[in-house]
Amino acid sequence: MTLLIALLFLSAGWESVESDHLRVYFAGDRSDAVYALRIGEEFLKEASERFGFEPGEGKIEIWICRDEDQFRRAVNAPIQDWAVGCAFPLQRRVMIRDPGFVEMRKLRFSVTLRHELAHVLIGAKLGRRFNRLPVWFHEGMAMLMSGEGMFFRRDLILMGNALWGRIIPLSSLERSFPEELGRAELAYAESLSAVSMIEREYGAEALRGIIELVGMGYSFVDAMTLALGTTPYSFDLKWQSYVRRRYKLALVLSSSSVVWGLISLSFLVAYILYRRARARKLEMMELEEAEDEFFK
Repeated sequence: MTLLIALLFLSAGWESVESDHLRVYFAGDRSDAVYALRIGEEFLKEASERFGFEPGEGKIEIWICRDEDQFRRAVNAPIQDWAVGCAFPLQRRVMIRDPGFVEMRKLRFSVTLRHELAHVLIGAKLGRRFNRLPVWFHEGMAMLMSGEGMFFRRDLILMGNALWGRIIPLSSLERSFPEELGRAELAYAESLSAVSMIEREYGAEALRGIIELVGMGYSFVDAMTLALGTTPYSFDLKWQSYVRRRYKLALVLSSSSVVWGLISLSFLVAYILYRRARARKLEMMELEEAEDEFFK
């Protein structure tokens, strides 16, 4: 991998800029590289203050690839067609497609960069033990740290699959995510939901505790049990129950009889309001006629 990167650097006219903790390689617009330095350093500071994650020794490399072909050659590993970034935590390296080639240019670039840097920080914390974390926890942490949030579309994906009973158990997301885009999006939404639930109910210190215990040599099962007082299996069931409760209203509204009942009720309410408004208008007209007669 290192040799491939070196050859890529020599053959594509790459340049670089750097800051205290980052070195950005680019073959396109220099302003994108400078922007990446600023966003990256801000994120490293946030991650240190909120989660206690430090960047470690040596600079983290960020490679901004100018097109999809260059991105795939640089990654040199199986990757989904829809991916716009990836991280190699142990090599302290992040690969990102040029923001000019993705939608919502600056915003998406910022979110992707923060997400991939989060993976590197977790790798710096765990070293070669980072693979002991299940994928759902690793991705959920990266999404939580990057500030992506359970935005409307992601929430809608989770709600729709809860509605149809298609939630993927966290135990099925320990080693990999589905390759199909729709199921992969669900896996990411579930991961963020689950990790956010841990932070909400147990605090950010519980998340730090799990990672620190894994870094000390504990298995993820033991680390979660010690940090939360519950096993991953029990938490999985608890989280699934929470998701079903949260979208209970959607499940109720999915009943056709309820939907038609609500539609009928809305028409009835509209009719009553119309009748009341018409009665008030007639009353006002009668008063106006009475006043006209008084002044004749």
